[in-house]
Amino acid sequence: MQTERPAEVFEDLIMQSPECKLKAGNFNICKSPAVIRRIKSQISSTEQLHKDAGMELDMMQKLYKETDFNKQIRGFIQRRGADPFFITFYTEEQLKLLKGNLILYFDATGSIFKKWQGFSKRMLLYSLVVEHDHTGEPCAPVAEMISCDHTTEALSHFLFGLRLDCNRLQSRLGLASFPVELVVTDFSWAMIHAVFHSLNDALTVEKYLHLTHKSLAERDEWCPVTGVFLCANHVIHIVARKMFKVKDSVTKENREAFLLAFALVQYSKTFDDALSNIKLLLSVFGGGIQTRKVAKAKKLLNERIKKWRISDKLKVADLETEDKFSLHDEGLDAF
Repeated sequence: MQTERPAEVFEDLIMQSPECKLKAGNFNICKSPAVIRRIKSQISSTEQLHKDAGMELDMMQKLYKETDFNKQIRGFIQRRGADPFFITFYTEEQLKLLKGNLILYFDATGSIFKKWQGFSKRMLLYSLVVEHDHTGEPCAPVAEMISCDHTTEALSHFLFGLRLDCNRLQSRLGLASFPVELVVTDFSWAMIHAVFHSLNDALTVEKYLHLTHKSLAERDEWCPVTGVFLCANHVIHIVARKMFKVKDSVTKENREAFLLAFALVQYSKTFDDALSNIKLLLSVFGGGIQTRKVAKAKKLLNERIKKWRISDKLKVADLETEDKFSLHDEGLDAF
């Protein structure tokens, strides 16, 4: 009961019960689901330190810190706030994962919380994770936060505190550079601004784009900063939803064709490849006249889409929009 859900316990007990008793409707050994849920609730309540969530968090934070008296980063719950509500939590062992030029993944979910005690706003769980060293293993969390405030200020507070604790643990002075090459996130301005602001000494989006362009297009020396990379799966969903809004003026086949071409740009390996694919995309979709140049561009785009198996990649991503596009293998042939 301490490790499994009531329904799972009930099914296990059913499997273990004698068949003759089950046929007779005798559940004396195997309790009903309602009874098991009640038992589970009683077990959970005995493990609570306090009925009030705020008081329990306070007690847990102190308890964890007292058990880690010999560490630099003590405990598990690092910082808390009541208005807005937030909790940041990570351990010293988790911070030790931040070594070398890593790529971190930063995302949020609100689907795991019920209505929080005394708060009307939705609670989100923010997770900053790193790829596991061993292939096939799930990502390892570096730090997490629960908060009802999805703003640049709140996320910057979380990331800046993490940065200072990382420097403290590694005996690095003040605002030493954060040992992360890229942070992959979705298209959330709060997350994007927070990463640039707190991990790069208040770097702006415009300044980062300028540095990136100078490095890629003009071959300038790259100034090491923690960059932001937008998750390709999130971006293609946004584009798909935007395309769906013009469904009255653009056919479904044309929308699908554009998505395939746009995904090809995302899979470009070099800046020159990306520039070439963008030019082809603009040639095909930039005008309504079918010229010889457009036909040539469409043929080349099709070849690249099939070479990179873009259609298969989008199916794997389980692209779902209001229109539920059925992305096909014909590429741009229908256009």
